[in-house]
Amino acid sequence: MNMHKSGLGMLRCALRSTLLWKCDISIMKQVPLCYNIKSLASTQLGSDKNKALASKSIRYYSHSAPDAAKESTAATETTEVQQNEAEKNALLVYLAGCKSPTEVLDELNRYSISVNEIGKIFFRMWECIEEMNSEQKQMKFKLIIEHPEFSALCERLMIEAGAMKHHALGRTLYAAVNLGVSQDSRVVQTLLRVAQEHLNQFDLNSLCILSRVLHDMKSRNALALREAIWLLLKDHIYETSNVATLTKLMNVVGKDSPLKLKKQLAQHGKHRPEPHTSVGHLQQEIGRCCHKMKYRNYTLFSSISKHMALTIDMCTDQQVLKILQAFEKLIFRPVELLDVFAERIIQEPEYLSVNELLTVLRVFSMANHDLKDKKTEFLSSLMPVIELHLPKMSPGPLLSLAFYLSLMQHFPPKPLEILLQPRTVECLMQSSQNGPGYSRSEESHLNMNMHKSGLGMLRCALRSTLLWKCDISIMKQVPLCYNIKSLASTQLGSDKNKALASKSIRYYSHSAPDAAKESTAATETTEVQQNEAEKNALLVYLAGCKSPTEVLDELNRYSISVNEIGKIFFRMWECIEEMNSEQKQIKFKLIIEHPEFSALCERLMIEAGAMKHHALGRTLYAAVNLGVSQDSRVVQTLLRVAQEHLNQFDLNSLCILSRALHDMKSRNALALREAIWLLLKDHIYETSNVATLTKLMNVVGKDSPLKLKKQLASKVFSLSSEFTSVDNFYIFSSMANIDVKHTHLLDTCSKKLAENIHDYSFTQLLKVLRCCYQMKYRNYTLFSSISKHMALTIDMCTDQQVLKILQAFEKLIFRPVELLDVFAERIIQEPEYLSVNELLTVLRVFSMANHDLKDKKTEFLSSLMPVIELHLPKMSPGPLLSLTFYLSLMQHFPPKPLEILLQPRTVECLMQSSQDGPEKNSYMLYALNLSLRLENPPLPSSMSSLTKLNLPSLDINHRVDQEIRSLIREIVGRDAVQEAVVEQGFYFIDFVISLPVQEETPGLQTEGAGSSQCAQRIALITVRENGLCYGTNHYRGNVVRKARHLEKLGYKTVLVPYNYFDLMPEAEKIEKLRSIFQPQMQKEIIGEPKTEGIS
Repeated sequence: MNMHKSGLGMLRCALRSTLLWKCDISIMKQVPLCYNIKSLASTQLGSDKNKALASKSIRYYSHSAPDAAKESTAATETTEVQQNEAEKNALLVYLAGCKSPTEVLDELNRYSISVNEIGKIFFRMWECIEEMNSEQKQMKFKLIIEHPEFSALCERLMIEAGAMKHHALGRTLYAAVNLGVSQDSRVVQTLLRVAQEHLNQFDLNSLCILSRVLHDMKSRNALALREAIWLLLKDHIYETSNVATLTKLMNVVGKDSPLKLKKQLAQHGKHRPEPHTSVGHLQQEIGRCCHKMKYRNYTLFSSISKHMALTIDMCTDQQVLKILQAFEKLIFRPVELLDVFAERIIQEPEYLSVNELLTVLRVFSMANHDLKDKKTEFLSSLMPVIELHLPKMSPGPLLSLAFYLSLMQHFPPKPLEILLQPRTVECLMQSSQNGPGYSRSEESHLNMNMHKSGLGMLRCALRSTLLWKCDISIMKQVPLCYNIKSLASTQLGSDKNKALASKSIRYYSHSAPDAAKESTAATETTEVQQNEAEKNALLVYLAGCKSPTEVLDELNRYSISVNEIGKIFFRMWECIEEMNSEQKQIKFKLIIEHPEFSALCERLMIEAGAMKHHALGRTLYAAVNLGVSQDSRVVQTLLRVAQEHLNQFDLNSLCILSRALHDMKSRNALALREAIWLLLKDHIYETSNVATLTKLMNVVGKDSPLKLKKQLASKVFSLSSEFTSVDNFYIFSSMANIDVKHTHLLDTCSKKLAENIHDYSFTQLLKVLRCCYQMKYRNYTLFSSISKHMALTIDMCTDQQVLKILQAFEKLIFRPVELLDVFAERIIQEPEYLSVNELLTVLRVFSMANHDLKDKKTEFLSSLMPVIELHLPKMSPGPLLSLTFYLSLMQHFPPKPLEILLQPRTVECLMQSSQDGPEKNSYMLYALNLSLRLENPPLPSSMSSLTKLNLPSLDINHRVDQEIRSLIREIVGRDAVQEAVVEQGFYFIDFVISLPVQEETPGLQTEGAGSSQCAQRIALITVRENGLCYGTNHYRGNVVRKARHLEKLGYKTVLVPYNYFDLMPEAEKIEKLRSIFQPQMQKEIIGEPKTEGIS
């Protein structure tokens, strides 16, 4: 079998090295490019000896390469260039659609495969089984190894591995080992040998991939290769001055590298001047790393605690708990964070899961945190949640809960009654001694120790507490619930009261009805006496409901407090929030007509005065979004109660109320919003906390009085010396929310953002750019810093993230040079993973910015062409037009997209309809038609007739600058100047100046451009702000194309950046204009824009 295979391999190499490949392609089909030995493998599979070629063990690493492998290296490079691109793309599409490794292998003999694509095939098989459990993986491994195509792939891989790209080699090795191929097999050892031979040529990314592969490999040759990598890196540490590169090197060397090498890396990184390129606020990761390294720093931990306390409103409970867990492992008590988090738990404890509840109790009890006068309130707020989860708790978590509560000197009877039953204690003791269901890992031993010590300490605590001298049954609560079931049932029969919520009445300015006044005190009493068990059952019921009618159907089974009505309303809104408008209207009708909804609204009107402030705001928000009329009695009652208690609202409650009022148009809602603004206005100058002021900005909203918004911005600016990194970001966000452009404040924040750019995450930087666009604010220093930072950290970002940043820059008309250069290199290396939308975004950004790729432009466009051809069959006319338009801006005219686009049916479809209107399509078609006609690119003869499109003339309405007109006339005379000339029905020229010359001017004679052959025609074009990349003298793509086409039409083009020209003194303006009208001048650009931002 080996003789047959090696014979075929040598024959294959011989064919590649002869002139046979110049013959007709039919001759080559006798020896397929994909080197298929399927028939050979199928005849041999019955033999156990030859069942799995890939797993045959042989020490092969230290030997010299076989002749066939050496000879094939150069030959493969030739055949890859000649490979059919269409089949290559078809292979990628096929692989993307496969769901299992055997499906990947089944149809491979239909495709011609290059050696680098073998790596993609291996990696796709690994992706298909990556998420499976170990048993499923073992079954798949067996099927893969036994598949004949896999043997053929491995055989070819051994022959042609030397021709693989370095990153592809690492990935292939990684996938092969993870697919169950033996580490001592010939194919793995061949890949290791090739990696060793080319190791000096590997770049950093390829070394990272290879190092990751070798990390778990234990073979002698793999260990030798890892040592070779360490030696290679050791010589280059001191040549590297980039911190991001050094951190990458740390990841490459790994844990088991020599201690001296790791210390050298750390010491060298310490002395680098640039800050660490961390992405965002990685407090949680920092905490874990400190715990792992057994490193502690009080200043660092305190800063993280204070920062988290200030920004807790932006974090979920889960995020806060992860931070607290990290602090607990470090035996550090984050005082500020614990205080703020305790307040949040007191307000809304009911959303804590079992694990989160245990984490909260463990953190507070183990840290022995002093909650002062809030301790009783804190523990009382947790009791309903504890009783809610009690029925589902297993003995282990129940013991932990009671143990942590005992540390806080709190002994709730219900958990203890369940825990201290003999059966539960026996179960806990057995699990700790015998360990049924536990693995003998370190974690299980810790759990056992916790059970033992927990039971022991709990016994001691109980003995020392006088409360437990009483019988436990005495402490059981007597259920007393405020039941309105009878009220709801007696009122529902009448049509008059069927939909009370929809009855309109002006109620806001009247005094409160007696019933509402009398019920306030009564409800406070009944809520205290409410049955906690039934309350918890209601929360469980609401969590399981999937529609608003389901929420209402069973409500009469539960006793409901007034604050829980708000939760019912909010749950109904959550059920329909994601629906479309038609579905929502149907649900609104069902809700309004439901009898229970009328009963809820009736009770809400009576007891609204007893609601908590944040619950009131949420209920109002949910009611309005559920289709309840803004003029109905229930909404107007909520507005009136909010007005009466407005002075008692805290900042969070005001935020919720303001959000509820944001889209309300009723007279009373507007009056309440004005009352909120007046209330805030008096307190602005009393506040000296930046975080509080940014919250106030979010409360007032966009439509608040301009004077109030400016007062807030000015107050924040007065505290600029106290800004933290977090403040700088939230000020941008808040200023965008209120739609105010305070230039001095934004300049200050921009400067600090640019200085500490490494403190911000990708999401925050993207948000800053979007806020700048929203406020029409630009700052060159800020934008350049973001561009450089993204270029440095691009290896940590996905293509989608980079494209979002580039899109934001494009809207701001800024050209991020460093980021575009680095991203172009990534695209050249791996273009095939771009989707249609990503491809269009790439082309739009590079073409509209007129970015100069220098000597890489051809390589960049060539790398994109296979991807374009891959997506062409699926493209609709709109994206196809955009693609060809952007390529034409880059002076690239691929025939295949143009041939499809310029068919009469496609053009007619584009002219009739467009998402952005037919005007946009008409503009792009017209520009493309002119490009084809004037630039005359080399196209197939069959397309010559397609360029003659009958497109309607575009309406161009521009005004010329009067000052420039008068200056030009003063210099060259009135008769020599034409103004507002439209060339080719498309290009607007501000001024055409005809000057006499001695010889003919080359170019085309066109209508409206002057008739004398002895006249030099100068087209003077004023370029407005949107024609220049911000902060530079670099013209954008459309302007450059216009100048290029006018030169083809015989004009000499003069581009005048208007913004900079306008700032010149008049004498300098005349001098500049006079200098360009000399006959010997070929082209002049007026004005030298500043390289710094101009606000």
